[in-house]
Amino acid sequence: MVTFDIHDWTDDGYLAKVTIQNFYQYRHVEKPGWKVGWIWADHEIIWAISGSLATQQGNCSSFKNRIPHSCRPDPIIVDLMPNTRPDNRSANCCQAGVLSGWAIDGLNSFSSF
Repeated sequence: MVTFDIHDWTDDGYLAKVTIQNFYQYRHVEKPGWKVGWIWADHEIIWAISGSLATQQGNCSSFKNRIPHSCRPDPIIVDLMPNTRPDNRSANCCQAGVLSGWAIDGLNSFSSF
């Protein structure tokens, strides 16, 4: 299951938290791990992201001073590796997309970015 929560509104958008939860009791999400994507409704972009990354940046050529993380209308997001630097981490990230089965290890059955 994927949930999306808006935590704060900004001048140019919002800050959100996305959580991927593996509710299978005994089935793990193994390598290559989870990936999640969507289609924006109206020319949205991802300015910055922590705990994961977009697989493609897309065409951000209209931005000159500050370059967004992703300008794709259909971003695909993947988890980071366990050895990711602390400044790129978010809570419950960086397991290379691998999630434990919920009944086996509930604390490692979800990832957030």
